[in-house]
Amino acid sequence: MPKRPDSQYSDELGELIDHVYGLTKAGRYRSAMDEVLTYLRHHKDAHENSRMRLLAHTLLRSRTDRLQAEEPTTDEQLRSALIAPFLTQCSQCERVGNSMTALSAELGMEKITGNPAWLQCQRCRYTLCRDCFTDRRDHSSGVDAPNPLTEACPQCRELLSQPVLATGRKGVIAMDPETIEAVAVVRHGPIPPTMSQVLTVVTQLLPLLADDEALVHIKRAPSRLPEDEWGREKLARSLVQDLERDGVVRAGAWQRAERHVTHSGSRQGPAHVLVVIRKPDHRMTVPPVRVEAVVVLHGPVTPGPLEVELLVHDLEDIMPFTFAGARLSLYGGGQAPSAELGQFMLLRLEDEGEVPRGSLERAIIRTIDVGGSPCVVIVVPAAD
Repeated sequence: MPKRPDSQYSDELGELIDHVYGLTKAGRYRSAMDEVLTYLRHHKDAHENSRMRLLAHTLLRSRTDRLQAEEPTTDEQLRSALIAPFLTQCSQCERVGNSMTALSAELGMEKITGNPAWLQCQRCRYTLCRDCFTDRRDHSSGVDAPNPLTEACPQCRELLSQPVLATGRKGVIAMDPETIEAVAVVRHGPIPPTMSQVLTVVTQLLPLLADDEALVHIKRAPSRLPEDEWGREKLARSLVQDLERDGVVRAGAWQRAERHVTHSGSRQGPAHVLVVIRKPDHRMTVPPVRVEAVVVLHGPVTPGPLEVELLVHDLEDIMPFTFAGARLSLYGGGQAPSAELGQFMLLRLEDEGEVPRGSLERAIIRTIDVGGSPCVVIVVPAAD
């Protein structure tokens, strides 16, 4: 058991450490991890404490001990966003694990030798697990011959080595849980998920506990979740409007909302759309995307200036766009203009130099109804 350094931290943390060490000695890893996760949930700076890092790595270090314990830790605990900052993730295969050399500074390690489980660039922290860097070794000298890894970091061109510090895990939203007002969740499929199922997904993404279920609101899904960004954004906005209408969140929630799409278990698991809403005094500052041009193909009914203005305002509400300085062009598109016609028109405008080259790759094309007549709207975000 490593010696616990310094006495600069609170008596509360010291009591926690003593309690957790006692639980692990009795084989009660699950209870010990619950205590650590609860402390991390309510102390946002605890991840920076050297004593907390030692405690977390003690819980994570021996998979065999955990599995054979009277109370092994659960998969849900190990996937918690609260424990993620102590983990290391392979930059190639994205495997997640615990690097024993992450605590080299705390333990006074100066020279690290032996068969490494991880290697890392000491400048940018590009990381490879044993399976990935073993595949890169040169085996021409024989199995038992010394064979150092000679491939450099693809970014910095420096040799990978040790110590391997914690990198955290992808797919975690770093935020203070005390700033969260609500989380709306929709899962793909006709059967609504249970709160337990949703919490498994939410706690992987956000630094929350099962005790925070009052913040989580499961909403009914449409027949199928939209696959495009525009459709998901509209769905997210409707979820926020429902919460506002029900009095769950305060007015102006859409300006404080952030949308995420994630999967349960693996990338093949059911898709979930999550909307995280911050409290009013923690408004998010997402810079809007500047729009270069708006092209409207209208049917028999030509949109008037007021209708065009309302259209632009509606688009600004749905997506974080700014239309200031954008070029607006209206063209007749026949009786029933289509998205395919919109793509053709945009290519023609590219050829004529009316919009920049590559506009079609960036364009968002939608068909809407204006006065009972179909209308194709093409939004071209600026390249920058």
